Amino acid sequence: MTDQVRIGIIGTSYWVDEFHLPILQTHPNAFVQALCGHNAARLEALANKFGVKKTFTDYRQMLDAGNLDAVIICTPEDQHHPMTMAALDMGLHVLCEKPMAFTAAEALEMLQTADAKQVKHMINFTMRYIPHFQYLKYLVEADYIGKPYHAHFHLLTGWNTDRKGYTWYYDPKHSRGDASELGAHLIDQARWYLGEIKSVQASIRSFVKRTASDGNEMADPANDSAIYVLEFQNGAHATLHVSTVSHVGNELRDTGQFISLHGQDGTIESRAGLWSANPISEILGLRRGAEKAETLQIPDSYFGSAGRENLFGFIDKPILGPRLFVDAILNDGPLHPNFYDGYKVQQVIQAGLESAQTGNAIHIN
Repeated sequence: MTDQVRIGIIGTSYWVDEFHLPILQTHPNAFVQALCGHNAARLEALANKFGVKKTFTDYRQMLDAGNLDAVIICTPEDQHHPMTMAALDMGLHVLCEKPMAFTAAEALEMLQTADAKQVKHMINFTMRYIPHFQYLKYLVEADYIGKPYHAHFHLLTGWNTDRKGYTWYYDPKHSRGDASELGAHLIDQARWYLGEIKSVQASIRSFVKRTASDGNEMADPANDSAIYVLEFQNGAHATLHVSTVSHVGNELRDTGQFISLHGQDGTIESRAGLWSANPISEILGLRRGAEKAETLQIPDSYFGSAGRENLFGFIDKPILGPRLFVDAILNDGPLHPNFYDGYKVQQVIQAGLESAQTGNAIHIN
């Protein structure tokens, strides 16, 4: 058992700045030894902000420099596979951001190699750590809805309603678009709540013209809206819709993240507008035989020291991705969500893309 985990982070995005680095700084046994990014100015600024001593503009050089126990990968999805495989070749533990890879075959190779190397592996499905969604998981496991029948998941945002310069998010060389970037979250949630997915049918669209890296218009940008129809092994079925081109607002009932879960014994409706200036968290339930729906209050224990007044004030809780990752390395404990969970989500994404091309439902092996 080691008493310190030396970590290298690949990526200098806002998510590294606002999520990974602040959380790791609160862990007494986590030491961020190196930071890697292609933008030298951004890299230096972030390293200075968090006191990271070693910086690299090439992840291979960071890995070759040694003295690391683990790597956290926060880059566009097409880079996840080569970076993970390079880290695994050196026997390092890996936490990779979602979506896990560009293809299901890549994700499977990452999973199999990580298991063969006997290292800890994790996919950062952030929704699993948010109190709102953790409480939904509790309600499902407590049989509030009983045997599941059908469900609806949607995450509608207004993040990219218009073309505003180049972003890799819509560059098909780097991303599968909303079907993957946002879809990974909802697919994981659907699987987390309802079990393994048997088949997928999808409609995937790109509505807004996008700017390429050379400043010209992309001929075929990645999608900005995707709808999945899922069938589960337990017989339930569900719809998923993700979009970054919706006009949204707190006064609209069904924008933001909305989940409804229906089963033999009840229904749960969840409205989570957590990513707005005025966050909203509402959960309603109706049990079989009840005359009225009830408001289901999330217990205080689900929140961090800031309490329920700050819906994201849970980052000082122990059950959070980077902190769980470090603890599992220190204690040689199990980790979830791991590369297996990432691989199962990647299968659904790939099946959805294939279904959208062929018009057929695709079976998941």
